[in-house]
Amino acid sequence: MNSCKRAWGFTLVEVLVALVVLAAVLYAGSVGIRGAARQEEAQELRILAHWVASNAATEITLQPAPENQPWTPPEPREALLYGRTFRVRYSLLEEELPEFLVIEGEPSTARRVVVEVADPATSDTILARLEAPAP
Repeated sequence: MNSCKRAWGFTLVEVLVALVVLAAVLYAGSVGIRGAARQEEAQELRILAHWVASNAATEITLQPAPENQPWTPPEPREALLYGRTFRVRYSLLEEELPEFLVIEGEPSTARRVVVEVADPATSDTILARLEAPAP
């Protein structure tokens, strides 16, 4: 009486295949989570840069207009917000007003200040850009 009884359980090959599949799923999940974390950090950086630009534009708008001399943009500076440092640059943008908007005796150009905020590590990458009326 030679009865062949099969033992209940998994073979070594089945266990190894299950581990390989589990490892692949966990790896794909970790790649997705890392990508989401990087995107969140980049979005946080852009939001902070926009706040810095908004603060700088408000400061410019609240300045009194200089008397008898044209307003000149301030020098670039660094701003610190929530432990991060940003590079703030200012420039003056002048454009001709359309003829139907020109009032006699008033200037025929519109002057705006452009505020650009960049990461100091990569100053070429503009994180935020706002325009405000020049004083």
